[in-house]
Amino acid sequence: MIERRAPPTGARWRRRVFFVWLPGYERAWLRGDVTTAVLVVAIAIPLSMGMAEVAGVAPVAGLYTCVLPLIAYACIGASRHLVIGLDASTAAMLAAAVSPLAAGDEARYVALAGGLTLLVGVALLIGGGLRLGVITSLLSNPALLGYQAGLGLIVIVSQLHRLLGVPVTES
Repeated sequence: MIERRAPPTGARWRRRVFFVWLPGYERAWLRGDVTTAVLVVAIAIPLSMGMAEVAGVAPVAGLYTCVLPLIAYACIGASRHLVIGLDASTAAMLAAAVSPLAAGDEARYVALAGGLTLLVGVALLIGGGLRLGVITSLLSNPALLGYQAGLGLIVIVSQLHRLLGVPVTES
């Protein structure tokens, strides 16, 4: 005899990994969500190509890193208010970490960038599982603002040669 199971509800549903937002989704939200998705994609495509250049990889790699995370978050994300996207600080740190190790070899650069990305992803999953996000409350706002301002300056200077044709040398 085939056993029928009731659909998961309450706490049992929250333990499921995929589509945790689906039970509370209202059909009236669909039009706004589709409009928002189109706008996010329109912004994310050129942004992802630019961030790929900041990271030191081919612009097409930015497209891969733009589309796949959005699809993954749609499946396993829990917040309908959170927008997932690229940021310059991550791209700049990736370039700073990988460039010296790649020694000008593009294939090695891409392999190292991919490996570092996977390593950071695993570290984030472990940190999330251990609820280590509370550590961020120990960081002061001036320290965070200084970090962000410094990274912004690094990104601007690193793109001057593309924007103005000004040669920039490393020191």
